Amino acid sequence: MRRVAWFFAVLAVSPVARAAPHFAFTAPLGTYNKATLQAGFAVYQAQCAACHTISAVRAGALADLGVSPAAMARLRALRPPQQPAAPDLSLIATALPHGAASIVSLLRVHHPLKSAVMVHDVAEFLAWSADPTLDQRKSIMLRAMIYLAIFGLIGFFALRQDRAP
Repeated sequence: MRRVAWFFAVLAVSPVARAAPHFAFTAPLGTYNKATLQAGFAVYQAQCAACHTISAVRAGALADLGVSPAAMARLRALRPPQQPAAPDLSLIATALPHGAASIVSLLRVHHPLKSAVMVHDVAEFLAWSADPTLDQRKSIMLRAMIYLAIFGLIGFFALRQDRAP
């Protein structure tokens, strides 16, 4: 019976079976939407945190997201350490083949009563939990590309001037 359920879960995750939802952060210059991340954290805290942890996320990253210290304390106190652990969700977006789109597909299969907005928000939050520094790295990449373009043009015109008759 478990093999049949796994087969249908894999089919649901397949990009052929479901059209991938749009996530703005997947674009080359895209960033995470802070309001969506906060809503996704609220859904995670209300419905997922009792069983699943996000242990790889630093408390400082959650504080930057706008999570209060009281909410972080409640999150740590939800599950006693001796309770058997369900999978940690902090790196789930990197473990699945299509990242956040796979999370959306899995949530649609396993929790069909959740609204599409809630599923999208929690998938974006879990993608952020796997890579909370994505926005900073994209910002650095953009500045480096501008720097290289400016100095590339300067070098081009300097060589052009040097070779002029």
